[in-house]
Amino acid sequence: MVGTCQVNRSGVFPHAVKDKSSLKVGSYESILYQHRTLNLCYAMWADNNIVKTLSNFHTPEILEAGTGVRRRRKVDGKREDKKTEVPCPSQQKHYSSTFHLIDKGNGKESKYDMGGQTKGHNWAPKLSMRFWNFGLGNSHTMYSALTKEHTPFRKKQSMPECVKQLAHSLMQTGPSMRKRAAEHPEPSRNLTNIFDFGCGRKQRADVHGEVANTANPTDCTATAPNQR
Repeated sequence: MVGTCQVNRSGVFPHAVKDKSSLKVGSYESILYQHRTLNLCYAMWADNNIVKTLSNFHTPEILEAGTGVRRRRKVDGKREDKKTEVPCPSQQKHYSSTFHLIDKGNGKESKYDMGGQTKGHNWAPKLSMRFWNFGLGNSHTMYSALTKEHTPFRKKQSMPECVKQLAHSLMQTGPSMRKRAAEHPEPSRNLTNIFDFGCGRKQRADVHGEVANTANPTDCTATAPNQR
């Protein structure tokens, strides 16, 4: 994992605060620190601003011009028209090629922010809903990748459609989902039919692994052996 990390963060290398002032913005110089016992590498790179990154899978390596990144350098107070290869830390190149995916994830998540802006709650509910938003966005990302790889012939559901499916599924669970008790999920589930928010069917697995359609109680099919 690699991401930005400020020099005043607790646990960051103590010399980083003082060494930061020695870097000149726009010089593309780098200062790297390697932790003595942990696999952590902290890098400061003088781009248009001092970019500070922390990585747990990179080594303190500086990529020379030609293998680093491309930037429009500022010469004599003017920005060049074309981009030029400039040196940078290896972890900075990796971060520059992937950070836009984080912005996409944040944009997808912000459309369905369940935390709200109210001040009537303390930090605990907002933090739990934040984790819920993380799981919702990550689930849709994995669903999109698996659909593209294994079932490209099927129509992929958009994020709003998946939210409707999830809301319908949770509401169909009924009052039992509102109990404040830790419960283990059922051992099996019928995957032969997919019920959506418009059909109004609810399926559950009993102790024998048989799935019953509550809309039509006489229609019962065994879909999975008893896994208990």
